[in-house]
Amino acid sequence: MTAAPTSIEVRDLRFADLPAWEPILRQGIGEFERSTGLESTVDAQVAILRRRGIWALLGFLRLFGRSPVRVLVGVERTHLLGTATLLFLSRSGYVAGVATDAAARGRGVATRVLERAHGLARARHRNWAVLDVEAENETAIRLYRRFGYRDLAEYVWFAGPLPSGPPVPAPVSAEVPTPDRTLTDWVDALRPAEMRAALPAAPGLLSHLEIITNTPRPHRRTWTVANGDRTAGVVRGNFASAIRTGYLFPAVPEPTDAATRRALLAPAFAAHAALGGQRTVVAVPAPADPWEEVLRPLGVDRVVTTRTMLFPLAR
Repeated sequence: MTAAPTSIEVRDLRFADLPAWEPILRQGIGEFERSTGLESTVDAQVAILRRRGIWALLGFLRLFGRSPVRVLVGVERTHLLGTATLLFLSRSGYVAGVATDAAARGRGVATRVLERAHGLARARHRNWAVLDVEAENETAIRLYRRFGYRDLAEYVWFAGPLPSGPPVPAPVSAEVPTPDRTLTDWVDALRPAEMRAALPAAPGLLSHLEIITNTPRPHRRTWTVANGDRTAGVVRGNFASAIRTGYLFPAVPEPTDAATRRALLAPAFAAHAALGGQRTVVAVPAPADPWEEVLRPLGVDRVVTTRTMLFPLAR
């Protein structure tokens, strides 16, 4: 890919940048963030970065190559033009929060920032860069394709009031306090081979989409539903207490009947209701028609589709 103009410098975000950086970050908020309540994660990110103490820790970790995240900005002279956040996962660099100031679009800012993100991921021996983008964001998708990103999967997101009602009849789900390797392997087996390679399931992260919700570990729980002595479904639930929203990431083989899908979700709905939840968001792989059959009668409707894209970094 042809390099973007070199007058744009890419560096790490600094504390003094925050007043100019925050408005640019918010320009990147789209329908996905608004419809799922994830717009609030921007508030949380900004609040964390306003604490001066966090900067010394980030600097120390960066010095020793151990920082879990790098917040990058594109700068021309003294003007901030764009940003992106790079999260270091076990095998990949996950790119999020890509945004360019409206007045600077079309000047290659996002290209420069992405080039830097890819370079940092390579330096940390990650073999892939991964990102999620709204399926209808054709401008962003064209940029990613020019880099060499390719489609990995699509996810349909449902949102609505947290369902309530009587217990769901058998089959019955059971909570798993600590998923073991057998369960994570089961979840992995449902994914495309490239996704297993770049974004492997682990007890702490059964779905890479969980990193988007950014919820504390105590609010991360897992349930399974069985068919005899065999696992028939797994769901990871995250709860964002600040916005009283539960996020669910179910995994089932196809075909799976509606009763099993309902049974899988029921205890997660109940657990989030007990925490004071008012809203639920459910993310499932496309095609999502079988899940819509279960969720729509509960008032939980499709709101947006996202595309997971992958770029091999190894040369």
